[in-house]
Amino acid sequence: MKIAADYFEKGLGKALGFLVGALVLGTAFPHAIRQFSGGLPWKVVFLSTSALALLGGLIIRYTVPDGPYRKRADKLHWNAVFTVFKGTRFRSAAFGYFGHMWELYTFWAFVPVILLAHQNAFNYSLPTSGTAFAIIGIGSLSCIAGGLWSQSIGPNKVAARALAASGICCLTSPLVLNQSNPTLLICFLLFWGS
Repeated sequence: MKIAADYFEKGLGKALGFLVGALVLGTAFPHAIRQFSGGLPWKVVFLSTSALALLGGLIIRYTVPDGPYRKRADKLHWNAVFTVFKGTRFRSAAFGYFGHMWELYTFWAFVPVILLAHQNAFNYSLPTSGTAFAIIGIGSLSCIAGGLWSQSIGPNKVAARALAASGICCLTSPLVLNQSNPTLLICFLLFWGS
């Protein structure tokens, strides 16, 4: 995100949409590796994902210089964490973000568990890793769309609508998870993932 802020003085919402979209796709990628690994042990998925992350980090480190809008701080302000939370708008945005991240990462972690539990409960089969990749990875397209949409209606409205949709999914998930229809479940999870 620092890189995006370094390079975009205007249109930062769009840049962050693409950046976070890439992050989401990277989060989903281990499930794609697992799906197409031919049944290799989980350690192969873990090690290959880690190697790709290290390679990506090295590429960024050595090929992307600081951008033209980089602002260096004078010095480290240890009390800044207390100062910034005094602002009501920042505090509201920050706690909304923290809550959303808690919900989102929990959702991502439990997508395969939800899929397996639903299959076991209602006796059907589907490619769990590939489906998990699609459910998590679709969020990358939504991030890009949200970044573009933020250019016309503003980032606050996009964020509020996305958070509301995600919250509604949280609240309605017990109803959907108890339905025996796998198509309904997959469509619901794809919407939630987006």
